[in-house]
Amino acid sequence: MIRTNSVKESITVNIFGKDYKLASKDTNAETMKSIASLLNTRMLKTAAGAKVMNPSIIAVMTALNLLEENIKLKRLYKYNTDIWN
Repeated sequence: MIRTNSVKESITVNIFGKDYKLASKDTNAETMKSIASLLNTRMLKTAAGAKVMNPSIIAVMTALNLLEENIKLKRLYKYNTDIWN
């Protein structure tokens, strides 16, 4: 999320037990709430399978998992587009 002086609106979301105030000039409030909810769910899932409960470590582990999924999806997309081109 980008914090600027020209934001549309700001919202407060709760992620992993902590409130965050978010604002974006490019993303509407409902989308930001959905993103925050998905992140919260993923962090809770990561925490459930982790041996540590440090929120910073859970956040990093979740980010690594999400980026791994992103890379896999990009590779799958490239593979599928290469097949059809």
